[in-house]
Amino acid sequence: MESLEEAQAIYEETAKSGECSVDTLAGKVEHQADDALEEVAHHLIKTAKDLRGALRKYNPTMKRLEDDTAGQAELNSSSMWIDPEKIIANNGADVIDSDLAEDIGRHEKEHQQQFAISDAHEIQIGSTTYDERKIREAAAISVMKSREELSDEYKAIASLTMDKEDRDLVRKGRFLDLERKKNGNQVSNAA
Repeated sequence: MESLEEAQAIYEETAKSGECSVDTLAGKVEHQADDALEEVAHHLIKTAKDLRGALRKYNPTMKRLEDDTAGQAELNSSSMWIDPEKIIANNGADVIDSDLAEDIGRHEKEHQQQFAISDAHEIQIGSTTYDERKIREAAAISVMKSREELSDEYKAIASLTMDKEDRDLVRKGRFLDLERKKNGNQVSNAA
């Protein structure tokens, strides 16, 4: 257990070294393993592998983010940021939670695919009104495998369930068609 705690402390210190790619952070973590005791080095090398395995395909910039924000992405872009400290594991077996890291990457990737312009600033589904932010977040939450780590606000937003067709409408900024579909009405075929 001590070796894991030491590896986690080394990871946290390494993660504070400024903005960098996942590969750069993983490389810095591996470099720290060179000077560490064998058990600590084992944890650090596994951490570097976990970072690459969970996040390389999303190509985020690793950067400390404000408040409780774990990830951030620009709409309709290739820009994504993930806070390396928000993916630290609480399970006592690993330095980072690679499933959580991948879920954050998946969530932010969905935002990257969403048009920045939509046809409505809010929609009403049943008696509930959803603003543009909540619609976009619901779509991004819907691609996540786990919702355990979500804040209470995001868990409430997740009550607006989305399937692949719904996400496609959100990506295209067709919020009025989403509203019609969710209320059981015909959706226009206009692309």
